[in-house]
Amino acid sequence: MDCASSPVWRPKGSRTVEAVMNSRPRMRFITLHYAYFVVLCLLSSVLFWATSTPSSSVKYVDSVYFTFSAMTGAGLNTVNLSTLNTFQQLLLFFLIVLGSPIWVSIWVLLVRRCAFEKRFSNRGLQEPSRSSSSNGVLHSSSQETACQSRLQMQSSEGCESSPRTPTHGARLLLDVIQKEKEDEGKVVSSKPVHSVLKGVRPAVTASSARLGALTLTSTVGHNSAFYHLTKAERRRLGGGEDQAISLLVTIVPLYFVLWQLLGGLGVGAYIASKKATITESNGINPWWAGFFFAISAFNNSGLSLVDANMIPFRSSIYMLITMGLLILAGNSCYPIFLRSILYTLLLILPDNDYFHGYRETLRFLLVYPRRCYTNLFPARHTWWLLCAVVVLNGIDWIAFEVLNIDNPAVTGIPPGTRTLDGLFQALCVRNGGFYVIAIPSLQIGTQVIYVVMMYISVYPVVITMRSTNVYEERSLGIYAEELPAGLDYRNPQQEGLPTPALSTRFYFIQQQLRAQLAHDLWWLALAIVIVSIVEAGSFTRDPVTYSVFNIIFETISAYGCVGITTGLPDQAYSFSGGWHSFSKLVLCAVMLRGRHRSLPVAIDKAIMLPGDHLACVEEEDAHIRMERALERGYENV
Repeated sequence: MDCASSPVWRPKGSRTVEAVMNSRPRMRFITLHYAYFVVLCLLSSVLFWATSTPSSSVKYVDSVYFTFSAMTGAGLNTVNLSTLNTFQQLLLFFLIVLGSPIWVSIWVLLVRRCAFEKRFSNRGLQEPSRSSSSNGVLHSSSQETACQSRLQMQSSEGCESSPRTPTHGARLLLDVIQKEKEDEGKVVSSKPVHSVLKGVRPAVTASSARLGALTLTSTVGHNSAFYHLTKAERRRLGGGEDQAISLLVTIVPLYFVLWQLLGGLGVGAYIASKKATITESNGINPWWAGFFFAISAFNNSGLSLVDANMIPFRSSIYMLITMGLLILAGNSCYPIFLRSILYTLLLILPDNDYFHGYRETLRFLLVYPRRCYTNLFPARHTWWLLCAVVVLNGIDWIAFEVLNIDNPAVTGIPPGTRTLDGLFQALCVRNGGFYVIAIPSLQIGTQVIYVVMMYISVYPVVITMRSTNVYEERSLGIYAEELPAGLDYRNPQQEGLPTPALSTRFYFIQQQLRAQLAHDLWWLALAIVIVSIVEAGSFTRDPVTYSVFNIIFETISAYGCVGITTGLPDQAYSFSGGWHSFSKLVLCAVMLRGRHRSLPVAIDKAIMLPGDHLACVEEEDAHIRMERALERGYENV
């Protein structure tokens, strides 16, 4: 950034027009997401109600409940699905697919790719083609970078006010530059050089040299935010992101279709050959039941055409393993599986001229995943997510086995089968929504643990997604140099104190958790209070079935979009099926709200359309961080 640059002057009238244009409400991603779900659910609810046989056999409130439950993945039902006609079952089938997070992310990728192509076209640039970039260079012609005037003003003021003498902070900057030169041609560690320059490292080294894109004049800061890029480097970075998104547009839909297609064939064939009598007793075709099971499992819905859910299949090893894999592949382990696929492709693709462009695109995706996709994380964060999934599912598994050691409903299952049932139930509690044993028959301690696990079901993926956001600091309103009050960072190595990088990393996660809890708790508390008031009469008649705990369990299951339920004593459908109409509508709102808590924040590189304003955002963040780093350096002199 040129320190001598001055603010760009424009006529007063043009500034007024620009101010009016900027004051208009912007259509945000979450607004579009809400509109998509609400409109589609309401339209399909009318169709669902109108096609019921006999006419109006399903109340309209139940139709609304069904469509919201299917599309949000909540998986709760107020009517047994086996009593619905084929068209209604098919409608729920498609709503489950259309509400899938992966399905939505595919459209985000498509829109971003179209935006990149339009951007290149408008500027007279040709889209980088793999055939013309076999040497790995992303070609693009010159473009003008229009940075905001406030950034120019900040740069000018910063340069005028900064002393010219080499202070401690300045020496730190020189040390980093020298380090970059020494490490040229090598992969440089991202370990912070100093607390005030946390995460600063050469942007790219060996791999980026092959991309021909970025030189050591640039740096990569917090979460792969690129700073100090030249115009040519910024253009090439955009070309790299475009190629990466184009590759994901192919891989992600294939992942989405093949898992469900092969899973449906596998489950359908098994039921048709081994368990046909179970589905036929419910009047359901075995193949249709198998495909519905697979789609529901992959999209973590929990809806089942079999009234008894997975209880009749709890001794079927193949069924449990296949369904368990589908549950993991469609939700909590999706980022893990996707990164594994990309890494495997990089390993198996031949290292020749024809595949060179593909290999460089894969490297870009693996090194800077969150610049391209919301559900693809860096290696370290992916390992953290895997550990979180293993630990949380392990807690559920152990709780099932240990807390029910004297429970006849569980001990009556053969030991080998019981172990697999416990693992499958652990997977379903956090996402799947199926159950191999009736929830009320479990010990109350197990049920309490299930409530907690349903509530935090999205936390591992969401916290990982938001903590890897390129603009995480901007979205939280804090920067890495703004260390938490009360923590001493002057001597981090003494007495085993945490390093600044580690402490600030925990601080960021703490802020993400705090924001998520603030988003969740008041809504849940309000919904539970309203339902408890509406169902007070039912509680008076049957205080055991309509207990406050059961209401809390059902509400959190809906909010977590899980789908397990305490049920009703004389019915196979969910506990909420016995609620009043207003309580059901409240739960629909809870489902909708819960489905949207797993979305990325509004300021997320992976959902924002390309534009010069994003470059300004990164450069402005770099300027703020560097200015504070220098100030901190001056204070330590």
